[in-house]
Amino acid sequence: MKSMIRLLRQTELHFLLFVMGFVSLNWPILSIFHGSEPSSIFLYFFSIWALVIVILFFVQRACGAEVPESTPDEPL
Repeated sequence: MKSMIRLLRQTELHFLLFVMGFVSLNWPILSIFHGSEPSSIFLYFFSIWALVIVILFFVQRACGAEVPESTPDEPL
């Protein structure tokens, strides 16, 4: 688990995820859906959108500030 947190905190991974999200929502990939029905492109957009939200959630949790645990003797 600690290795996953370390991986999600790396700036290089953030850049890679941005580029992958950018490419997946632009011309080279969207041209695959050129002759298909409109519902498939909407399904693709919403799937990518949901995947980006889930990835951002995990990155935010990994990069969040660590809250020190207080002992019962210490005042809050």
